Amino acid sequence: MHSLGRATSEMALLIAAASMAPCAISPGETVLVYRLRGEIRPLLFWLGRDDVGGGHIRIRQSALSSPQWRQEIEVLFGSEPDRIPRHVNRWGYGLETSDWVSEQNTPRVARTEFQGIMRHSPESSIREVTPDAGGTASGFRYNVARSVVLPAEAYHEIRIFTDSEDFYYRRPDRLLGRYRQCLAATPPLRSGRLPNDRLYAEPYGFLTALSRLLGEVVDGIRRTPDAARRSRPSVMYVFNSRPYLLAVTGIRRVASFQGRYGELRVADLAIVEFRCFNTVKRTRTDFSLWTPLAGELKGLPVKILLQPRWWLRLQLDLDPASSAVFLQPERRAAASGKERP
Repeated sequence: MHSLGRATSEMALLIAAASMAPCAISPGETVLVYRLRGEIRPLLFWLGRDDVGGGHIRIRQSALSSPQWRQEIEVLFGSEPDRIPRHVNRWGYGLETSDWVSEQNTPRVARTEFQGIMRHSPESSIREVTPDAGGTASGFRYNVARSVVLPAEAYHEIRIFTDSEDFYYRRPDRLLGRYRQCLAATPPLRSGRLPNDRLYAEPYGFLTALSRLLGEVVDGIRRTPDAARRSRPSVMYVFNSRPYLLAVTGIRRVASFQGRYGELRVADLAIVEFRCFNTVKRTRTDFSLWTPLAGELKGLPVKILLQPRWWLRLQLDLDPASSAVFLQPERRAAASGKERP
């Protein structure tokens, strides 16, 4: 990839191209584990294979001083080198933290911060993909990003560090430790700021903005199905001191859906199509999420489809046996068809 900004935003767009499997789960967490299908188009036709990688989305929510709370959305995804031609090893990690406050019973985001790490990968075409892309004579290079969005301004920092060991997404602990050391002790290689001259209404990062839009679509369909399918909600967010527009471009309602793995069956589901538009470079990335409209998985993606390059297409399917969903009391009552007392 030509730049850290592009690499890290593509990582986030996989909102979950997902995660180390299976992972430890704490009370109050939702962990969605995915299995990855990869397809490449060397000439005219797509060639694909199942189980070429995977990952997870982990969602945590914790109370701060009333009426404030914090949400964390963590994504970790990667490839399985033994199942990919040329044994390509790519993986990335991201954690977006958002602080919220309730004003007149309306939630408002007060601050977001994204921290991420990704294996440095300079290739821009399928011919340039090699197992050691991103490696140097002294070791393997990793890109580290920190992007903070505040009401008045946004700023970011970019770091690069080298380690002698190549890492795999199923065994990330040592590298994540080195990544945290890099954030704490290494000066930024590059940084930047963006004053908020009415560029964005609230300080959203990508994952927080996506979560909000997906929730709006699901709730809208449940209230007024016809109007919701015609609506095209959008929100501005900031990543690496650049404003982006995330917009819903299409909504399709599906009567039934059967997952690719396990016993996942959904009776009522929406396919939501998104477009992420870089307002500076004037480039876009399209992707789609499949989400149930009711039940424990309401508003959560059970399938993700993304084409980050003209020659590469990625499909993430939920592995229900390895996932765990924690419901807040309000959602638990709705899922069971009961009103909260």
